[in-house]
Amino acid sequence: MSRLHAGIIIVLQRFRSDLRLYVHLHYLVADGVFEEDAGDDANAIQRLPDGRVRLDRTGRKTA
Repeated sequence: MSRLHAGIIIVLQRFRSDLRLYVHLHYLVADGVFEEDAGDDANAIQRLPDGRVRLDRTGRKTA
């Protein structure tokens, strides 16, 4: 069975450009999931609006 991972990055920003306190989050979310295969490669799986599934080979894992 393959292992699936969601692709999300969350950053906490505490200050505005004028250095006043303004705590808020920025986030990037992948439109799909990443799948580990048997080797050191990873694949991106995305479900398209029409219901089809797109698989992109992303290459070697970095972590």
